[in-house]
Amino acid sequence: MTTKRKPSGVTGAALKAHYVDWAREEGVDLDPSDHALIERLAVATDLARKLESSIAKTGPVVIAPVTGAEKPNPLLPSLRGQTELCAKLVHTLDRRISDAASGTPAHTGGVQPFTVRGQYDNSGKTGTDDGETAAAARKPSRTRPRKRT
Repeated sequence: MTTKRKPSGVTGAALKAHYVDWAREEGVDLDPSDHALIERLAVATDLARKLESSIAKTGPVVIAPVTGAEKPNPLLPSLRGQTELCAKLVHTLDRRISDAASGTPAHTGGVQPFTVRGQYDNSGKTGTDDGETAAAARKPSRTRPRKRT
């Protein structure tokens, strides 16, 4: 017998208030894209709570009406998707607000936007350690068959 899970206690409104207050405390002005992310997080959180509540009522396994066979609750993939979305949005918002508050650049790795990676050296080196040429470093993919005598 499975125990029914109680929906989590965090609401979308509580998360929205948390991020807006945190940004205000850090002195960060949220731009429209930040507000859109926060709004989407609130909607996804509330939807996940509704799905959790419905799954708690019906159980994670349901009986198919026609065949009578047990099958997973069809709401489980939706709940998983909303949970993953919430996790991604929380990570993104945490990173954006903390980066803006600390003054570090948003793009810390890779090539900076609107810059050039640099020229590739085309001097004929193949990357081998002992100075072999490209032809010497290459090996045939298979050997020729030997003639039988």
